[in-house]
Amino acid sequence: MSGVRRWLGEFASRNVPAKVLSLLLACIVWYATNVVERDAERVVAVPLALRQVPRNLVITDWPRDRVQVTVRGPRPLLAGVDEQRARLLMRLNTLDQGENWLDLKAGFLEPELPRRLKVVRLEPGRVLVQAERLKRRSLPVRATLVGTPAFGFRTSGVRTDPERAEVSGPAQQIGDLDELQTVPVDIGGAQSSVQRRALIEWVGDFVTFMPDRVTVTVELEEVMVTREFPNVPVHVVGPTGVRLVPPTVSLTLRGPQRVLHEYRLPPQAAHVNAAGMTPGAHQVEVLVDVPGTVEVITREPNVHRLVVEEGPTS
Repeated sequence: MSGVRRWLGEFASRNVPAKVLSLLLACIVWYATNVVERDAERVVAVPLALRQVPRNLVITDWPRDRVQVTVRGPRPLLAGVDEQRARLLMRLNTLDQGENWLDLKAGFLEPELPRRLKVVRLEPGRVLVQAERLKRRSLPVRATLVGTPAFGFRTSGVRTDPERAEVSGPAQQIGDLDELQTVPVDIGGAQSSVQRRALIEWVGDFVTFMPDRVTVTVELEEVMVTREFPNVPVHVVGPTGVRLVPPTVSLTLRGPQRVLHEYRLPPQAAHVNAAGMTPGAHQVEVLVDVPGTVEVITREPNVHRLVVEEGPTS
């Protein structure tokens, strides 16, 4: 027994650093084998990606929640699974109109997992995908206007370019449409024609337009009005001793509303020229000075009597 003790003591005292290093390496191997390399599980939340939908169908409902995918394998490999890139790719080339209950499979997961990892569970295991018949129509596009042009202006025409758009979506939604409308185009305060690019207004989920925006042109014109100016004094240009009968004229003017709205006739706007006229009575027409955009449409009376007295002074 004492010989064994002596041998063990000698063995323990020989080459101590090498023995410590060997023990440390053995611990690392044990940890890697029994802890690190031991299979574990990780749950990854993965979205659905729908592909290869039949051309005559449109998807109207599908699960928006992520699928809980349980993956089993060595811990280092599990830690390398990129949850941001992972997705379940569903190819729907065999989809039918109406409700479709589809089984989820591990093979749908992309990108492909390393060999030592495997999917052990998907929650839920089945999903419901709703598909409707796809319909296409060409519909007129009407511009939606908001706001009021500047005072004295009004719209004279509205058009879109193009005038029609191709709309596609679920047959029931498309069948109920008579026209498409743009998002509101603001013409508030405008004094000249307005041209804007405008999107076509949303009409429902899963409905698309081609094109999805149009050019809206709004033509504006000035509002024309008439105003009466009764008993306007007529200024006589020329010698003294001249009488105009009657001494006033009543006028009706026509022109842009923005001009005539608060227009005041200048004091000598209505006048006759008596210079060089011989004594006696003359029939004269009153002249009226108005802005270039305004016209005189009536004078009352139409003709005045101008009396030049004998021996007028200059």
